[in-house]
Amino acid sequence: MNQLPNELINIIYVYEGRYHENYNKLIKELYHQIEWFKVKKETIISSMIQYSLLLDLEQQRYLMDTKELTFSNFFFNKR
Repeated sequence: MNQLPNELINIIYVYEGRYHENYNKLIKELYHQIEWFKVKKETIISSMIQYSLLLDLEQQRYLMDTKELTFSNFFFNKR
């Protein structure tokens, strides 16, 4: 209800340079965080999956948790 329409927000960002610059910085940082998440997740999975039969129960749980890990949980450290 008290939220501005997206078109108006975009116009404000274009008009006021500081907000536009901060918005771009935020998007860039978020992009880097997403890429870091992908690298970390794929590295863990690819390094452990080959030895899945040799892993103990705790390591198997860690592998399964990593497979199910979402970016939001990674980013906000909800685990």
